[in-house]
Amino acid sequence: MKSPVDKAEPARRKAELAATTNLQFVDFGCGSGHSINFADSIVPGNGFGIDIAEAAVETCRAKGFAAELGDVLDFDQRSIALATFGVNLLQELPGRTAFERALSNMVRAARNFTVVQHGYFDADPELALQGQHIEANFTKKIQFKPTIADYVHFAQRQRTSLNLSGMAIFTSGKAEVSALTLGTPAETDLLAGVPRTMRVVFGRKDVSRFRAALEKVGSGKGVFVWEQD
Repeated sequence: MKSPVDKAEPARRKAELAATTNLQFVDFGCGSGHSINFADSIVPGNGFGIDIAEAAVETCRAKGFAAELGDVLDFDQRSIALATFGVNLLQELPGRTAFERALSNMVRAARNFTVVQHGYFDADPELALQGQHIEANFTKKIQFKPTIADYVHFAQRQRTSLNLSGMAIFTSGKAEVSALTLGTPAETDLLAGVPRTMRVVFGRKDVSRFRAALEKVGSGKGVFVWEQD
């Protein structure tokens, strides 16, 4: 039987989360629970998912996952878990301001590291100029398309306030690139090897934590790595 979503006492739930000890992970935008499985495979143990949609929380609970109603834009708990995750989440937020606010909240909530993963959007402008596109980047719920430059700029400005010890960006997979047609298809060559996915890892507080995080979640082709001196 599905457990009802607790909406009546947000203050009590917030206090419970703040008092939680030995929490391994928080998965923001947990959806149907696939990303909770991913988080648990990286830092197994006590953890839970958060989603803004009541239906998503109910689905996760029905599968036996711990999940709570919540909004990453309002989450203000600090160092609550060893690691935090956001899979296919940030591109659904309404613009750069929301993107940076959510990312800041996710990083602050982690003691050691944060992992973000979503589609690879850097190639979209160049593909469009060649009359091509990545189908998946237009069929999903996307309001903002974070790029490598967005993450690097974020880290440059927030490295001190968020106590960042490092950041790494990886790409993986190969996207299916299709021609955009408006009458006659454009006669252009497909960009070879466009990645499908981008993964970003932020380390906190000291370099050893960042390097340990890379051993756990660093996968694919490394395209950017920075760590504090």
